[in-house]
Amino acid sequence: AIAQQANLQGVDLSGLDLTGVNLWNADLTGAILKGAKLDEASLRQAIAQDANLQGVNLMVMDLSGMDLSGLDLTGANLTGADLRGANLSKANLRGANLSKANLRGAILKHADFARAELNMVQVFNIRLPKQSLYSFFRRRETQI
Repeated sequence: AIAQQANLQGVDLSGLDLTGVNLWNADLTGAILKGAKLDEASLRQAIAQDANLQGVNLMVMDLSGMDLSGLDLTGANLTGADLRGANLSKANLRGANLSKANLRGAILKHADFARAELNMVQVFNIRLPKQSLYSFFRRRETQI
């Protein structure tokens, strides 16, 4: 299915099977995708500010360069996701699985990684405010 450039602002898509849907350039601002199935979906260049993606499976998804600021990604599966250069400022990633995710060049200002799984995450050139990389991993129970 193709939903390119679709205006889905504030739409409740909770629990829907969106497998393989092309959401290129779609506006998902404030959309609720809690528990939606997004396997093999394309979110390239989608706008997703303040969207709710709780528990969503975003495994191995290309989210590079996306503005994901303020997103609720609580418990989301981002295993192996490409988040290079993504803006995750103020994103809620509590309990999310980011194992093997690529966070190179990502902006993580005030992102919440409490109880997040960060095994083998790639973190070259990430942008953190006034904190070292050591404290980022050492104090995951608090917000950054």
